[in-house]
This record gives sequence, structure tokens and C-alpha cells, in this order.
Amino acid sequence: IVMSLLWADPQEAQGAGPNPRGQQIASFGPDVTSELLVQNGLAMLIRSHQVPTGALQSQGYEWWHPLEECFPACPNALTTQQDSLCLTVFSASNYCGSYTHGNRAAAVQFESSVSNFRIEEWSGLTAVVSLSGKRPSTVQQNEFHVLNRARISAELMGVILKSRHKFIGEFLAKDPISCGFLTIK
Repeated sequence: IVMSLLWADPQEAQGAGPNPRGQQIASFGPDVTSELLVQNGLAMLIRSHQVPTGALQSQGYEWWHPLEECFPACPNALTTQQDSLCLTVFSASNYCGSYTHGNRAAAVQFESSVSNFRIEEWSGLTAVVSLSGKRPSTVQQNEFHVLNRARISAELMGVILKSRHKFIGEFLAKDPISCGFLTIK
């Protein structure tokens, strides 16, 4: 179950199905996403671990499962910006330690509430080239990757700590019997 929760990917077809990334990984359709969200009183699924596909490969995010395709019931969108149920963000602009993949990274930044969010994108290579004026060597890319990962981890921990009261409030609201766990139906 944990493997499926962490690594399952959205698919265009209804239901659950095989995944091109391997036999141990499942794929899920818009009906599965809709059912999960409706049963748990949620409006959107935000996930990671998948490079955007096709024409969107140069983006750091990809929307899946358009609202008009959900059934049997459809949750209410958080904002007019949301036109789909599932948002995949990919946070590694230098995937596999290299900038040659050409992908961007993204993160979802929440402001005052969960319905007030924006998607931030960046490219590690573009930042390095603009600062130095030249393309870094593979060794420099790997060194930058390690330093950037440490910086992002520190920044993320700061955001989590700064917003911990909001996070705790959201979790407590979803844990009516105070068991310390969130139950997903």
C-alpha cells in the first residue's frame, strides 16, 4: 500500500491500470482521483515523483484529470485557477544530477489558505548560466546539485516551521477523533 501511495501515477484512462515505470507501480484514472477526493472531503490531489510528459516536459508541473471528466461525483474546485483534480509537481530541475534533461522544477506555494496558491517554476541550469555566463561542467553541476539540495531543504524546513500552526490546524480538522492519523477512505 505504501509503495502504491508514493509511486502511483495518474493516467488518462478510467480505473486503475499498469504503469510504464514497472509492474510494482500502479496508474490511476480520473474516476479514482474523484472518488478519493469526494470520500475524504478534499478538492485537489497534489503529488510528485513524475517528470511532466509530452509537450509539457519543459514545465515543472502538469495538471491531470480535468474537472469535466470526473464522475460519479466531482469535488468543488479550490479556485478558478484549478481546472483539474490532480496536480503533479516535479521539483528536480537537474534530474539525475544533470541539466541535460531540459526539465524545469516546480513547487506549490500556499499563501493565506489552501485555496490561495500559486505554482512557482525554475530551471537550475538557466540560473547557473545566467550567473556565471557559461555552462557548468558535469563536476560543477553535481556540486551545485548537492549545494542546491541543502539550500532547498533548509528553506523548506523554514517554511514548514513558520507555517506549522496552519499545518497542525489543517491536520486536526481532518482528525476528528484525535487519533494522530489521517484516514483515507
